[in-house]
Amino acid sequence: MAGIIESGESEPEEPLCEWDELLELARRGVAVESHSASHRTFSELTPSERALELERSKAVLEDGLGQAVQLFAYPYGDDGGAAPQVRDAGYRAAFGYGGGPISLPPEDPYRVERLAMGPDSDLEAMLNGS
Repeated sequence: MAGIIESGESEPEEPLCEWDELLELARRGVAVESHSASHRTFSELTPSERALELERSKAVLEDGLGQAVQLFAYPYGDDGGAAPQVRDAGYRAAFGYGGGPISLPPEDPYRVERLAMGPDSDLEAMLNGS
């Protein structure tokens, strides 16, 4: 979410977008969607903890952005078996990690793989399979 991600001992705190930056992205047509409230690994959470992560993140983003949040990206690509919970929380699709280009519609909209992107990513090479 906006500000600083409150992560566990496994990763350092990282500066993220502030609300004004998220609003500007949304205004320019960029989808601002959910990635959980605290970025904890889903397979290490109880079902009730996963539900809180899903609901809190969605509610805070919808309130702050003034628009519906419909997509979810699993932290670290780990769904922890939470696909039914993601659906029940009102998301239309959810994304894992480490995939490639996909065909639409996806076989399972709650287990769609996504490309891992970073500052050194070569999107053209990733899309061409090189």
